[in-house]
Amino acid sequence: MAQFNTTPNKLLKIYDLLSDSDNQLTQKEKEFIKNLFSTTGSKYPVVLYDSDWVQSISSDDTIVDVSEFIQQNSPKFSAKKGQKLPLTFDYRFSQDIEIPESLLPYVKGEIIYDAQDPNLTAEGVFSWTPYVYDDDFFRIKGDSTLLYQGLTPSKTKYSQFEIDNGDLLSQNTSRWFFGILKYTIGADSYELRSSSIVSIKTYYNVTPTGAGASFPDWESFECPAIDAISSSSVTGIGTHIVSTMVESPPSTWTQTFTTTKNSTKTVAMFEDVTHITASGSLYKNGSFQQIYSVLNPLTVKFAGSLNGKSSLPSFEGGDATLTSFDYSQETTTIDGIDYDLFKLWYSNKRARWFRFSSFTFLLENLPETSDYQTATLPYTKLFVEVNPDDYPEIELDNDGDYEHSLAQQIWSKTNDTTYRFYKRGTFVLSGEAQKESTIQVDFVDEEYAQSGGTYVRVSENRPDKDVPLYSTEDLSVRAKLIISFNSFLFAEDTKNLSS
Repeated sequence: MAQFNTTPNKLLKIYDLLSDSDNQLTQKEKEFIKNLFSTTGSKYPVVLYDSDWVQSISSDDTIVDVSEFIQQNSPKFSAKKGQKLPLTFDYRFSQDIEIPESLLPYVKGEIIYDAQDPNLTAEGVFSWTPYVYDDDFFRIKGDSTLLYQGLTPSKTKYSQFEIDNGDLLSQNTSRWFFGILKYTIGADSYELRSSSIVSIKTYYNVTPTGAGASFPDWESFECPAIDAISSSSVTGIGTHIVSTMVESPPSTWTQTFTTTKNSTKTVAMFEDVTHITASGSLYKNGSFQQIYSVLNPLTVKFAGSLNGKSSLPSFEGGDATLTSFDYSQETTTIDGIDYDLFKLWYSNKRARWFRFSSFTFLLENLPETSDYQTATLPYTKLFVEVNPDDYPEIELDNDGDYEHSLAQQIWSKTNDTTYRFYKRGTFVLSGEAQKESTIQVDFVDEEYAQSGGTYVRVSENRPDKDVPLYSTEDLSVRAKLIISFNSFLFAEDTKNLSS
């Protein structure tokens, strides 16, 4: 109340300053002050400019030659109806003012905004945690047997965590082994670093046969499903072959083969010709050569006594000499805990590697009757479902804090008598996500039936599926710029200078 009572006295002080011949005012300052009071009377503070209300526009709108605008940034969306969502508005105002430069410290520009809607709330600092729909969910079965369920069926490596979670069956897996393979070929040395073993084929039990026989007897074991490994042996499921020379009198020898598929064995490695198929980074004489993936691996063939024997196909013999084989169980770390890694197979026979494309949503590398000792496929049908149930809503980690930005303002001189005031910043509101829209999500419900010794997809079944998404209603705010001159502060400062 005291301020209002003394306002006329303060105005009189300003008039006294203008008439005082001993004051420190320049002629331009006097003229500016006199013009203010001739047009504004005794208003305090003196408003130099009022932009009037400026309505906000969408961030999708094009801004052309507009010096004053408020732009609403792209709206946030939520899978949860009613969630409070942040709304940020960028503003920019500018205005030319004719004023002596010495009076600029007494000029102030303020932004006033009006939400215009009771559902909008002004925020100081707004912490937003997004609610979104989870990624595509896959469920793949062989008849009623679960092969995989989860978010990433196209992986090549699965963890014990997923087995424990019930996403796949342990009996349908084999282990990944990780390490480094070192060998020489002629005078060159090689290293396959950061390597995962994909498959092993080893020849062993090579024994001489009777006089007159051209070749020795031998056994081989090709093992893509590895359960244990060392530098001298491998354990797992694969194809076992026994080659035997049989004599038919008089002195006629015939080579016979006995093949057993889906055989579980522990056999020697590097006893004779051995093939190691693995991923990794290949180095030759210390220089990097190439990277091999588990889907496009390198096969290194190690020499043995069977090299050059026509009892083996010519491509089976190797020319590499082992110098180091250092592999152990491959692991991954999830939430600070180490878990073993596994390869997933279509069945517990572990004859065909499970493969699925997340791009086409199709099963790949499908089993064939020739994979099995019984020549029988493991299931009558295979089933693929993508998002069979409603999409679950998940709460993500905090997306960050939204807060008013520190407004930036500056004066720029446009000519001898005119200065441009420029101010920009961001203010934050919040509103409830009540406006419903939809987004299309993936949906698949397909089956594969036996045909021609393998599986064939029966038909495509991928109808459109929509789920709701929520945003704020179409809201608008408005703001304006007020530029004022603090005449009382100016009067006090000038009086102090004159005294």
